[in-house]
Amino acid sequence: MFKTIFYLILFFFILFFGLTFSAQNPQVISIRYYFGFQIDIPLVVLLLGSLALGILIGWLSSILGKLFKHSKTSNQAINMSKRGNQTLTQLDNERKTIS
Repeated sequence: MFKTIFYLILFFFILFFGLTFSAQNPQVISIRYYFGFQIDIPLVVLLLGSLALGILIGWLSSILGKLFKHSKTSNQAINMSKRGNQTLTQLDNERKTIS
């Protein structure tokens, strides 16, 4: 319950500062890039776009990290299973030679 209230307060705090920032900085900025490419957008749109792109990149890297970790764990389990089967086969062969 406390965690939900904390996140709700944090959300409204960030929302308040985002709205006041956009009200205080309504300027349109010009971004110039290679080959004469130029775009005029409000400062707030640029900042929100950069934030969204950063969140997306962070989320994707997290997902890829989890996938690679899962893949590595699965491969280790498969290798352990193969080694276990080989050991059982060897023990079974030794048992047969002793009998």
